[in-house]
Amino acid sequence: MGSEMMYAVVLGLLGLLSTALVANAVGLAHLDGARLRRAKAVGDATGFAQRQAAFRAGKQGPATAPEPPLASTPAPATAHLAAAANLRH
Repeated sequence: MGSEMMYAVVLGLLGLLSTALVANAVGLAHLDGARLRRAKAVGDATGFAQRQAAFRAGKQGPATAPEPPLASTPAPATAHLAAAANLRH
């Protein structure tokens, strides 16, 4: 498992724990300080992971940019194939 995947799993588990602590805040009132600190740390870590993912995606460049066409007119073989496809429909 890659380190990014491991970080995502850990952040997900910490998020679930924080959600459970918020849901049970009334019964666990003595843990309010720790719950708030954990929620802040999870939020900060999640924000950092999102910024890092955006940075990595931007660093890779446009992955889906199409190649520019070599010629503006279709090749004769392409035109014949397109005509044959139109006859089938």
